[in-house]
Amino acid sequence: MMVNQAGHEFISHTADIQVAVWAPTLEQLFRETAVVLARVMVPEPAISIEREIEVITEAEDIKATLFDWLSEVLFYSDAELFVLGDVDVKAVTRLAGGKYRIDSVFKGETFKKGHHVSGREVKAITYSYMEVEEQPTSGMYHLKIIFDI
Repeated sequence: MMVNQAGHEFISHTADIQVAVWAPTLEQLFRETAVVLARVMVPEPAISIEREIEVITEAEDIKATLFDWLSEVLFYSDAELFVLGDVDVKAVTRLAGGKYRIDSVFKGETFKKGHHVSGREVKAITYSYMEVEEQPTSGMYHLKIIFDI
C-alpha cells in the first residue's frame, strides 16, 4: 500500500465479496469503494461518461451513510441499467449529532447488451463486518465491506 494513494484489495470470503479499501480522504475512500463495486458488476474499466446523476445521501453515522450511498449505486444499476464509470465525491461532511452527508455525482452510461460484459450480480451492501476508521499514524482512512452476491 502506498501512502497518500487510494487503493483496494479483495479479501477471501466464503460466500460473498469482501473488500479492504484505503485512501487519504473520506472522499477518495468512498469513490474507490463505489468504483470497486461497479467493477464487480461490470468488470470493464473503460466506461463512457454519457450521463451524470447527482446523488446526495445523509444518515445517522458514517457507516449508515456509506451503506445508503452504495445502495444508490445498486439502485441505479438495477432500475436504470446505469453502469458507473466514475464518481465525483464532492464532499463527505460531518453534521451535527454525528450524522454524515455525501454530495456526489455518478458518471457513466446505460448498459448496452453486446457492448458491456456482466460481472457478478451484487444483491445488497451489508453491514456485516463493515469497518470505517482513520489510522492516526498514517492519516489514511481504511474500510472493510462485504457485498452480498
